[in-house]
Amino acid sequence: MEREIRSVVFCTMDSLYSTFVLNNLSDNEYQKIKLIIVSDRYGGRRGSFLNQLHRNFYHSGLNFVIYLSYIFVIHRILCFFLPGCLTIRQLARSKNIPVLQAANINSESLISQLRELAPDLIVSCYFDQLFKKSLYSIPKWGTINIHPGPLPGYRGPFPTFWLLSSGERNSAVTVHRVDDSFDTGDVLHVEKIPLPNQPTVLSADKVILFKIPALLKRLLNNEFHLIGSVQEHHKARYFSFPKRSDIRNARERNVKLFRASDLLCF
Repeated sequence: MEREIRSVVFCTMDSLYSTFVLNNLSDNEYQKIKLIIVSDRYGGRRGSFLNQLHRNFYHSGLNFVIYLSYIFVIHRILCFFLPGCLTIRQLARSKNIPVLQAANINSESLISQLRELAPDLIVSCYFDQLFKKSLYSIPKWGTINIHPGPLPGYRGPFPTFWLLSSGERNSAVTVHRVDDSFDTGDVLHVEKIPLPNQPTVLSADKVILFKIPALLKRLLNNEFHLIGSVQEHHKARYFSFPKRSDIRNARERNVKLFRASDLLCF
């Protein structure tokens, strides 16, 4: 049977990175996206914005808080000044795509909505919630994640920091199926990415980010075979938020989170 992808649900966080990805699609892809689900990062068990700010400062230090703020807060200001740049909600409104904010992606009400929508595909990109099987199995062609790092060696939310801290000078974007754990599903495509000399985490993030819109377009336009290769799980490593000591050790290896020039240009 010939595969057709006509109806897509896109799951993401409201961030600089996801805003860039969505702003760099074409009308052909926008017509396929029937719903954008944005993770609700604040409130509930996650805590308020100020609580998370305090927790991240205590755990990871001031520079990491600045790094996160650039990604998750300052993009709203950048969109105001950059010609043609729209926030996720502005873009969705201009393309008549509904946006749903979800504190729990696996809630019964949301699963019921998705079953009624019956999408061909769910795409996760810069999303921070774990999908349960009752959700990721809904689409006809499954649920796919776009991970901004190589797998299985750099699972988790900040692969760029950890690979640079480990002395690596190449990264990748990995397109893979979603299963019961974070970043563990079968791999559909690996886009290898050489990094520039002496990159910061933020500058390397941007090099990786610039590759993602083209990969998302290829995915939505049926250019990937959706039967993947099993990951070499015995080589897997999962990394979470770096601690202050991790950032200090990285700095001793001349790995910085950012330079001032990284914050002033995009």
